[in-house]
Amino acid sequence: MRTISSSVVAAALAALVLAAGPAPAQRSSSDRFIVVEGAAVHGFAGNTEIAYQWYANPADAEREAAKMRTYLGTGDVPIYDRVEVRPETRRTPIPNPRPPQAPPPELPTPPLPGIPKAPAPVQLEGQSWIGSETLQGYGRLEFRFLPGNRVQMIDAQDTVMGTWRRSGNSVSLVFFNGACVYSGTIQGDRISGNALANRTRFSWSVSR
Repeated sequence: MRTISSSVVAAALAALVLAAGPAPAQRSSSDRFIVVEGAAVHGFAGNTEIAYQWYANPADAEREAAKMRTYLGTGDVPIYDRVEVRPETRRTPIPNPRPPQAPPPELPTPPLPGIPKAPAPVQLEGQSWIGSETLQGYGRLEFRFLPGNRVQMIDAQDTVMGTWRRSGNSVSLVFFNGACVYSGTIQGDRISGNALANRTRFSWSVSR
């Protein structure tokens, strides 16, 4: 029997190339592991196996064996006396599948912010608005809005009838055939503005 030094054996082991490529595989009937039909490369010196490597792809095993055979009978002390490729089946355990995860709960969709409704227009007809005016000699002022665009004005000196017109939040009240006109703006429960009577301008304000 030949004697091989440890350095030669180490060189032989270092010459092996680990390469695992695609290989035919099948699941076992129990579905607990995968059976891979691969091949193993065996290197012998005398009757002693000094090299071994398994490949999932038998073609890779053949390529490695061809490299190892280049060392047969070379040099003063050949590394291998023979190199063999043998079919070898391995079983790879299949990890237990994870239980399916429940989808995340659906969060309720927040309600869309409501669009604030425009306030209903202030109704004038059938209401009385009381306040004051700055015309000299007068003070208290009251308007009673009647159907048919008629209005009754009660001031500090007299009670007279007139007409009223409205456009949006603007309102005008006409008395004495246009000789006295009150113009104002409706702001909620208050109407205020300016008036012109006999070329005299003054301000006024009433509330309901």
